[in-house]
Amino acid sequence: MKEFRLYLSHLTFRRAVNLALCGIGYFFSRLFCKPFVFSMPYSVSLEPTTRCNLLCPECPTGNGTLNRPLGDMSISLFKSIINQVSPYTTTVLLHFQGEPLLNGSIVDMVRYATSKRIITEIATNATLITYPLASNLVKAGIKKIVVSIDSPTEQEFGYYRKGAKLSDVLQGVKNIIEARDLSGQRYPIVVLEMLAFKRSINDIDKFIELGRQLSVDKVRVKSVQVSSGKEGFKMIPFNSVYSRYRMDDKSAFSLKSIKNKPCSNPWFKLSVYHHGNVVPCCFDKSGEHVLGHANDLKNVWKSDKYNFFRSKLLLNRNGIPLCSQCPQGRIKLDFELK
Repeated sequence: MKEFRLYLSHLTFRRAVNLALCGIGYFFSRLFCKPFVFSMPYSVSLEPTTRCNLLCPECPTGNGTLNRPLGDMSISLFKSIINQVSPYTTTVLLHFQGEPLLNGSIVDMVRYATSKRIITEIATNATLITYPLASNLVKAGIKKIVVSIDSPTEQEFGYYRKGAKLSDVLQGVKNIIEARDLSGQRYPIVVLEMLAFKRSINDIDKFIELGRQLSVDKVRVKSVQVSSGKEGFKMIPFNSVYSRYRMDDKSAFSLKSIKNKPCSNPWFKLSVYHHGNVVPCCFDKSGEHVLGHANDLKNVWKSDKYNFFRSKLLLNRNGIPLCSQCPQGRIKLDFELK
């Protein structure tokens, strides 16, 4: 209810019409198997940085396989994007690859988006959330913070979160909640998230209890995304509702569902790399489908290149290698427990 009220309070008439047009465009696109785009994106995902302070083994940034330059989004580019989308867009997600709090302008980004009455959300490892930073984020108007801990025990936490201590992360969560409560504000909504790894899947009850102790707003389990290979294979909790994969044989795995149906994201959401390149969604981590640059988002969003991608998605999703392995719209990814 708290989150519903948040979105409702930021839904202006123009944004409500835009959201309806997103849905209408997608409906007609499905109906006629050709792209109809009557709107601008309802939600935008921006990448504050590709840098990270951790070395998580299945993350392209952490394991060094991200084949894009490391860097930060400039505040000038951020403001340009916000100025272009603010009449239509309700939410800006300040995360993609990398740890967003490493961008020294992150508080200014939140403050500027807030000034345009846009909801801001950050997903973070929380290792950098000191009390002063937490206080500044709250004052800037951050509305939602997702913290992933992956395990409620120090030993299992360190198995994946290389370079971090669980105690530091929990202190970061405490800092943001304390700063919020002392300010007398209702937000940010604080979500404690656990990635469902094979080694930690039996600790879900402990995880729920930890969330209660920290007084977070939500506790959820998220199925883990892994790359192919022996290490990824070892991490998947096969035969669990919290897994997005099934085991094909002793050395391979695949998505539980590969239904060849279109994905609605390119009609509702837009994703932008730190240097301004536009891609269809956050699943395109390496820039396989660069659709334009954020200097002119309206023309990029309705461009022939973007619509050609939408057409391929409508006609044969599994014919696009990136989309064939994406679980969006096929498998439940998030499980809210509190």
